[in-house]
Amino acid sequence: MRKKDPFIHSLIYWGIRVLSFPIQFMPYSWIHRIGRFLGSISYYMAKKHRKIAFNNLSLAKNLNLSEKEMKRVAKGSFQNLQITALEYLRLKRSRYKISDFVSKEVSQAFIDSCKNGTGMISVTGHIANWELCFLDHTQHYPCTAIGRPIKNKKLYSFINSIRM
Repeated sequence: MRKKDPFIHSLIYWGIRVLSFPIQFMPYSWIHRIGRFLGSISYYMAKKHRKIAFNNLSLAKNLNLSEKEMKRVAKGSFQNLQITALEYLRLKRSRYKISDFVSKEVSQAFIDSCKNGTGMISVTGHIANWELCFLDHTQHYPCTAIGRPIKNKKLYSFINSIRM
């Protein structure tokens, strides 16, 4: 780790903590509007990531997207990422009300494996806020998540506090 990393990590951590405080009290409709706005800004500012998005979309040739459609999809992707990040910061406050905005169908095989103690591996896609499904399941069933920790230890601890 370079010498400036702890300072940068601390700066990022405290920036996110300060930002997350007012977000915890905002309605989701505000969070979505702010996320779309920030996503639009990041779409225009993050040239390297915008280029990656265009490259990825151009590889999906069977979508037959025009250049205008590719721009719309790429911009929407940036907006969705910002909305997801802001929603995540809101989760700490709504953790026990997740079932109000998550619908689920749990298979009998899943229920049986939990009752029998045999367990089951469930894989979720990174669609919208992918942790909502897991957080909802932890309220009803014993669950363990597997993921890669982030390098910023303070930020990682904060993110885990949202999950629990």
